[in-house]
Amino acid sequence: MNKKNNNKVLWGVALITVATMMFLSAFNLLPEGFISLGISYALIFYGLYNLIKRQFYMGVFSLAFALKISPSILLPGLDFNQIGWFMLIFTTALFATGLETLFGKRYTWRKKFKNGKVSGFEFSNKTNNEDYTEDLFKEYIMVNLNMGATSRYIDSKYLKQADLNCNLGDLSVYFLNEHLQNDLNINVNCKLGNVNLHLPHNWKVVNNINSNLGAVDMRENLGSSEYTVYLNGSVSLGNLDIYFN
Repeated sequence: MNKKNNNKVLWGVALITVATMMFLSAFNLLPEGFISLGISYALIFYGLYNLIKRQFYMGVFSLAFALKISPSILLPGLDFNQIGWFMLIFTTALFATGLETLFGKRYTWRKKFKNGKVSGFEFSNKTNNEDYTEDLFKEYIMVNLNMGATSRYIDSKYLKQADLNCNLGDLSVYFLNEHLQNDLNINVNCKLGNVNLHLPHNWKVVNNINSNLGAVDMRENLGSSEYTVYLNGSVSLGNLDIYFN
């Protein structure tokens, strides 16, 4: 069973478990508050996992919603019911933005790919996030978007890897140089957002994107390039659209 099928099985089991718990709760076969408590613990573990990865928006919002659902789960003396949803979302966004500003990823482990498969990891401080239109010699590019909308134009003749990260935003990336000098890995990490990739029509593309409650739409294209472009990564609760220009 491949990774994509494993993800489908995981989500399938999770949804069936939630449905079963709700059904049993309707007949008072579960302790009062059991479902909300279970969801809260799941959000706490997910939030801590994202904080460890320094994905502050996903981490802080998960913890905030966990405390809102079960106010006494971590802080018995603090009643989160006194905070409205608007105030909770606003203050959480400010707090997450502050963490991102102070401790956002500068040095990070990133995956290395070969022929579309993970071949290792390296510790890197490459976090470029500007307009690359006139840069013809970069081999590695990273674009990060946390909330909001933006477009990036990449025109690197010797590009080997591009990491595109989009959380709670709308990101459009245009690859302008149609002449590849080597295989190219485009790694997409999209959570609760939308990513639009615009690729040259002659590129030969292999799609290895995993979708978790998201959608991946790639237009049909018969590329003739000598080298191959590998699309890697995942889309969770979001959309990835791939166009050939």
